[in-house]
Amino acid sequence: MAHLRPLTSTDIPDVARLFHKVFNGGKGPVSPEVVSYLRALYVDHLACAADIPPLVYLDQGDRILGFIGRHAIPFARGEEPLRAALCSTIMVDADARDPLAGARLLRGAFDGPQDFTFTESALDVSLHMWRSAGAVPIAGHSLDWLYPIRPVTFAVEITGKRHRLSPVLRPLAKAADRLVNRFTKPEMAAAPRQRTAAGQSEVSVTSADDFTDHFQALIGRFPLQPKWRTEQLRALVAEASAKQKFGQPVFGSVHKAGRLLGAFFYHVRPGGVARVVQLLALPGAESEVFSHLLNHASDMQASAVRGRVQPFLMDCMLGRRVVLLNAASTLVHTRNPKLMAELSQGQGFLNGLAGEQWSRLLGDVL
Repeated sequence: MAHLRPLTSTDIPDVARLFHKVFNGGKGPVSPEVVSYLRALYVDHLACAADIPPLVYLDQGDRILGFIGRHAIPFARGEEPLRAALCSTIMVDADARDPLAGARLLRGAFDGPQDFTFTESALDVSLHMWRSAGAVPIAGHSLDWLYPIRPVTFAVEITGKRHRLSPVLRPLAKAADRLVNRFTKPEMAAAPRQRTAAGQSEVSVTSADDFTDHFQALIGRFPLQPKWRTEQLRALVAEASAKQKFGQPVFGSVHKAGRLLGAFFYHVRPGGVARVVQLLALPGAESEVFSHLLNHASDMQASAVRGRVQPFLMDCMLGRRVVLLNAASTLVHTRNPKLMAELSQGQGFLNGLAGEQWSRLLGDVL
């Protein structure tokens, strides 16, 4: 009979083959790098926990035809410790004859000692499954924001990936953006400078370790927040830095009169879309920090900037040409009504490093 069980180390080659088939089309052999990273991610990772393991779905012949990843994230609500199960990489082989295999995996993932279970990467099919299983979508955490800086270069970046024309069109795009800049009103320019309080705040490029310290200083505004030890957070930031497809990692901080106002962490390559892993700010400083981020990415020659929305950022996006899109949804499942209400109201810190953005499956070459 088909059944679920916890992932073991010996399952990794089969899970890697399933991953390769589902996400890469199954063309060619599975790369050793994929096997190695899946083992590191789901067996040996600092966020792995024996009582909240990833799960595999096996058919009657004990073939692995389904998988769902789980990691244990320590949270706190004031002095009260909480545990969250972060779900990722749910996949089912097309050869599985059980149409409910995905739902079985998901319901199995909800079981355990965790206080709540969440994902930030549910696509349309997964969104339906999570909802059917009793999970609640958190709209304030389910949108991506996109800010075009150099619109022509950005268009080439997007279309060039499909047609492999980027090397030819990039020089023309740069010239076109310069013309846009020259002949349009300042507020409609290709790379408008965002207003910051002149002489009041300044941005500095920092290190990964500095960002870790800043992260811990800035998440105090959230009633529900992750509670990693410093060495755990540094390891996550180091892992999140390896995104070869997105470019080099950039860490920045914003200070005013020696006081930390905010910090950001993103990846960028010239002409590409800057991908924001994390943006944090003190209450009241969101607009100032957001402006510094956009200006810094512009100076790094990004064609656009993209990140995940968090409720505290919504006000600072008003009045800017920010595009919002639902590329993937954040959903939460818990049997605690009070906790669900708090998470639904945006009191939890869920996206970015508290989600899946640290995983090398997103943006690295494997």
